[in-house]
Amino acid sequence: MESKQQRPKRRDAAQRRLRRRRLFITAAISSVPPENYAPNDAAALALGSMNEAKWAYKQAKRRELVRSQSEETRGDAFVKDSSTPIRIARPNRVLSRLNRSPTFPPLVPEEVKIESVFLNEILGMLRSYAGNIPPHQLLDALATASGISWENCAEILLGYELVAHPIPPGHIRATRAARAFRNRYRDGRTRYSTWSVDTGPGRLEGDWAYFDEEDLEALPPEIIIPKRLKRRDYLTNYVIESDGAVLDVYGAAKLRPLFRHPFPQKFSPLVLGALLRNVIP
Repeated sequence: MESKQQRPKRRDAAQRRLRRRRLFITAAISSVPPENYAPNDAAALALGSMNEAKWAYKQAKRRELVRSQSEETRGDAFVKDSSTPIRIARPNRVLSRLNRSPTFPPLVPEEVKIESVFLNEILGMLRSYAGNIPPHQLLDALATASGISWENCAEILLGYELVAHPIPPGHIRATRAARAFRNRYRDGRTRYSTWSVDTGPGRLEGDWAYFDEEDLEALPPEIIIPKRLKRRDYLTNYVIESDGAVLDVYGAAKLRPLFRHPFPQKFSPLVLGALLRNVIP
């Protein structure tokens, strides 16, 4: 049975823990703006254990760092390491087709190299490319360079006769999703740069990025990660292959290989859309 002398000591210890927690939360919010906290992080900061609160604060700091980077420098490594890159074993498990995202990042190039902000100049550049790249990539270039909505860009391309036929709505959605993947992956590279400086084993061979659970599930939307493979944070390596690309996914804590998410050319939304139009009248 607890003695009367022990009770004040327990109350004092609890009050000290609460005071430390309040001070930590105050410092965390004052040093990192609230908009950098994802909903799960905000809940962990306010309601989780002290370890969970510290982890949420660390994630928010990474997000703030990404947002503070200019468009030109996002994804660049902060430390230039000339050492021999470390090769990590690839995951053996392949995510089932039912669990994969319909997003197909190889639809668009890594970046759009158009610097002009004037629509007439952008269209002039695209006119010189029109015979060499497919319509959906013209759409990607125009929407990315101009900031005009994707649907309006599709109409502009048709109106200026840069494409011979209207771009189908499915192609517009697929191209927009591919560009969103590229942008999110670029931000993940920046987070990986900070992770590798803090805790990384050295320079890894490949195209690496860092994502927490929420960010990874938004990277290729509609992905379903089996419960046994879920982690709080991940490392990914984007691998180019002969028939498309593959996203290799690892647990960040121990660099444990988890699964591959392939993006094979035969499952490209543009290819599947053409097949369906031939099968379904």
